[in-house]
Amino acid sequence: MRSLGTQATAMEKLSRFLISIAGPEGRISMHLTQREVADLIGVARETVIRSLAELRRNGVVQVDGHVITITDSDELERLATT
Repeated sequence: MRSLGTQATAMEKLSRFLISIAGPEGRISMHLTQREVADLIGVARETVIRSLAELRRNGVVQVDGHVITITDSDELERLATT
């Protein structure tokens, strides 16, 4: 768990964001650009790209065009609170 007063990591921010916009089946129809997501969560666009790629590599999400599907909600929750 993070110490009081420290800032959330980019992965925490992206994980929280994905959880907050996901539908009941873990599907997200993304109508935002990577830059818009980055601006919303307060990180660089490149960081969003790297973090999303890491989530895909680790089997936490699947990306098909503009649709993101959360495939491991427990791990995404863990990442959101690390």
